[in-house]
Amino acid sequence: MTAMCYNETSREGVASTRAALTNPHPVIEGSIMAIHSLRSAALRVNGTPRATVPEMPPLPVIDGVRVVHMYDFPGYAITDHGEVWCCRAQGCRDLSRFSSRWRLTAIRIGDNGYHVADLRKNGRWFKKCVARLMLMSFVGPSDKKMHTRHLDGNCLNDVLSNLKWGTAKENANDKKMHGTDAVGTRHGNAVLTEEIVMEARRLRHAGERVVDIASKLGVNSATIGSAINGKWWSHLPNAFVSEYSKICRERARLRQSRIAALQSALETPPCS
Repeated sequence: MTAMCYNETSREGVASTRAALTNPHPVIEGSIMAIHSLRSAALRVNGTPRATVPEMPPLPVIDGVRVVHMYDFPGYAITDHGEVWCCRAQGCRDLSRFSSRWRLTAIRIGDNGYHVADLRKNGRWFKKCVARLMLMSFVGPSDKKMHTRHLDGNCLNDVLSNLKWGTAKENANDKKMHGTDAVGTRHGNAVLTEEIVMEARRLRHAGERVVDIASKLGVNSATIGSAINGKWWSHLPNAFVSEYSKICRERARLRQSRIAALQSALETPPCS
C-alpha cells in the first residue's frame, strides 16, 4: 500500500514538473530570462563581443613582415612568414581577458609533413595547418575542398608568396612537376623498387610465368603480378597486359561510354 502511494505521488510530481517546464510561472520565466541576459552581458562589453573588446594588445610590429589577426581564432595572429603569435591569457579557458603582450606560439611538423600549430578555442584544442591558416587570414576563407598549394614544391616553405589556393588536381600536378608525389619508392607502403619491377616485366614479356618470376625475385606473386600488369607502378613503362585483360578493359571502356551517352540523352530536353 505504501509503495502504491509512493508511485502515485511520484507520477503526480513528474506530471507537475513537466507542466511547470512546459508552461512556466511568470516569475520563474522572468528569472530564466534574467539569467540568460546576464550570461549574454558577461560575453559582451558595451554591446561588443568579448573577442573584439579593445583589451587585446596592439599587433606586434616586425620590420618587413605583415601581421594580421588570425581568421576564426580570436587572440591569435599570424605573419606572412608563417609565424603564429598569441595574446590569450595563460590558464584562461575563455576570452574574458588577454595578456598585455604577444608571444610566439610553437610550431611543429605534423604527421603529414606540414607545419602545424596547436590553437585553443572555446575550451578546446585544435591542430591546424599553418599554410592553410595563412591563406585564410591573408587571402580569405575558401571551400574545404580547396587545397593549399606550395608553388616551389617545398611543403615547409610557408611564405605567403609561395602559397595559393588550388584544386586537388592542381595540387597533384604540382607534386608531379616537383617530383614529390607518393609514387614508387616514395610511397610509404612500397615493398618493391623500380629495378625489380622493370626486371619482372622484362621476364614476363620473355614468356616466364608470374609464379616463377616471384620465386626468382623473392617477392609475393600477387604483389609482383599487380606490378607487372600495371595495376601498381603504372608510372613505369613496359607493363605487360594480356589479351584477356585488353578485352576486359575495352569492354569496360565501351560500357562507360554507353552510360555517358544514355545520361546525356536523358538530360537533353525533348524537342517540342
